[in-house]
Amino acid sequence: MNPSLKFPDWIHLSHVYLLAISDLEGNFIYVNQHFRERYAYLDKPFMGMHSRETVHPEDLPKYMATCQTCQKDPKAIIQIQFRSPLNLEGKYEWNYWEFSRYTNLEGRPQGILRMGYDITRLKESLSAILSKNLRLREIAQQQAHQVRAPLSSILGLVDLMISEPEQDKALAYLPYLKKASESLDQIIHEIIELTYDSSVHPESKHS
Repeated sequence: MNPSLKFPDWIHLSHVYLLAISDLEGNFIYVNQHFRERYAYLDKPFMGMHSRETVHPEDLPKYMATCQTCQKDPKAIIQIQFRSPLNLEGKYEWNYWEFSRYTNLEGRPQGILRMGYDITRLKESLSAILSKNLRLREIAQQQAHQVRAPLSSILGLVDLMISEPEQDKALAYLPYLKKASESLDQIIHEIIELTYDSSVHPESKHS
C-alpha cells in the first residue's frame, strides 16, 4: 500500500466495501483487502495494474467516461453500476460504485477513487421480479376474455329477472344464473392458482 494514502482501518479491512484508487493513467495505486481478495484470480500484483482489467469489456465505455468526468470535475461524485469479472471463465458480478477525483493534501489531482459493493443478488432478484410481473400481465390478458363471458351472462340474466313481472318466470332463470356463476367461480379459481404459481415467493428460511 502507498504509505501516503491514509484511510480508517475499517476501510482497509472491510468485508463489504470495495475500495480502489487509480492514478491519472488508470493504474492502481491502492486497493483494500476486500478488493484484493475479490479479484485474486488475476494472479498478479495490483499496484501498477490498469484498472480496466477489473471491468467487464462491455461496460468499459461507461467506466472510462465516468473516470474522464471525475478528472474534469473535482467536485463530481458519480454513481454508477457495472459488471466486474470474477474469474477467467466469464463469470461476473454487478457492483454499485461511487467515483470521485482523488487529490493529495495540497489539493493536486492524483487519480480516481472508487468505492462500492456487490449488488449481484439484488440485480438477480429484480430480474426475477420483473420476469414474474411480465408473466402475471400475460395471465391477466389471457384470462380477461374468459371472465367476461360468464360475467356478461350473469348480468344479462339478472336484468331479465328484474324486468320479468311474473315471479315464476323470473325464478326460471335461476338455474342458468347458477350455471354462469359456477363457471365464473371456476375461472376465478384457475386465475388464483396461475397467479400464485407465477408470483414471487419469499425464500425459505432453511434454503
